[in-house]
Amino acid sequence: MSRDERSKSQRKRDALAAKKLGEELIALKADKLALFELPDTLIDAIEAARGMHQYGALRRQKQLVGKLMRDIDPQPIVEKLERLREPGRRATVQLHAVESWRDRLLAEGDPVLAELKDQFPDANLDAIAELVSDARRNPGDKKPKRALFRQINELMQTANHDAKPVE
Repeated sequence: MSRDERSKSQRKRDALAAKKLGEELIALKADKLALFELPDTLIDAIEAARGMHQYGALRRQKQLVGKLMRDIDPQPIVEKLERLREPGRRATVQLHAVESWRDRLLAEGDPVLAELKDQFPDANLDAIAELVSDARRNPGDKKPKRALFRQINELMQTANHDAKPVE
């Protein structure tokens, strides 16, 4: 469908999507932005927006970036942005897995310790068991819980992120 055949509402939605994509590009650091193959006029507009702090000027500059974004194919940009976000998502998944292990260890104890040993044969169970008992003895003290979290996190990092999250 050519640009002229789209409804006015669809053109507005497309323009808003282009503006939001432009705002994401403005938020990127210069080294990350260099990974994108963008026209020079768009790069200049993005760099100008980064230097603006007044609300009205910045808003107008974002509008300009959005307008320039309408002339390029957004799909490659969206795909590169997703690839840039992927490491952060993996780290979040790992942290959730660590939290799950910690919470299960504190709630269930020895059966989960055996499970942990099965999944991570190199685990120092004595140190982990001691941290679990410390955390159980002093539920108001956050230090043993944090230490347990760090211990499990290090264990999972040394396992090269091959550990599956515990459900």
